Amino acid sequence: MKLLAVTVNFKTPEMTLKAVGTLLRELASYPDAQVSIVDNDSRDGSLEKLRQGVKDAGWSDRVEVLASPWNGGFAWGNNFAIQPALEQTNRPDYVYLMNSDAFPDPDSIRALVGYLDSHPETGIAGSYIHGVD
Repeated sequence: MKLLAVTVNFKTPEMTLKAVGTLLRELASYPDAQVSIVDNDSRDGSLEKLRQGVKDAGWSDRVEVLASPWNGGFAWGNNFAIQPALEQTNRPDYVYLMNSDAFPDPDSIRALVGYLDSHPETGIAGSYIHGVD
């Protein structure tokens, strides 16, 4: 697997699903890329909404929804998805962390992966973040 993308949800399932839709558009050139949505123990029906939203959108082959047993924060939620992925035989080359309120620009992920591919001495890359205002 070239890329695993992880987003952590806490009580914002509709926004998270919208962000994942944008993410999947950007992952079209990575057919083996996977997405993990971690519900960080929202306890408000988010988990069920996320699972139903993924199913309704037809993303079940690329997107898994994980239920964190407690809300340990952003890092905990990401690690909840990353740890088991790194233990698989088909572990990801790269992990892309995305906030649930982020919407990647066209070609942004391809640019990051391209940079990392051409600079193997680099261990992490980030992108510019801008708001709607």
